[in-house]
Amino acid sequence: MNGQENFPESYRDACVASFLNANPQVCPKKLRVKTEGGAFYIDGEVDSWFAKQVAQESIRNMAGIGQIVNRLEVTA
Repeated sequence: MNGQENFPESYRDACVASFLNANPQVCPKKLRVKTEGGAFYIDGEVDSWFAKQVAQESIRNMAGIGQIVNRLEVTA
């Protein structure tokens, strides 16, 4: 069991979005997260390349997260 069966996609997406929004190092703008085809997508805008990387790495070990596709845009 890989842990992905434990949570519905919508619940997992909401948990990750909440976690990222609460992370002061990320400070995302217009954050969108979704699971599709076994991959987890992060979309939106952040202020720095550092914040983009922190967003990806901070969720890497969360339950049910497999492949991460980081499509955050740096706008600063």
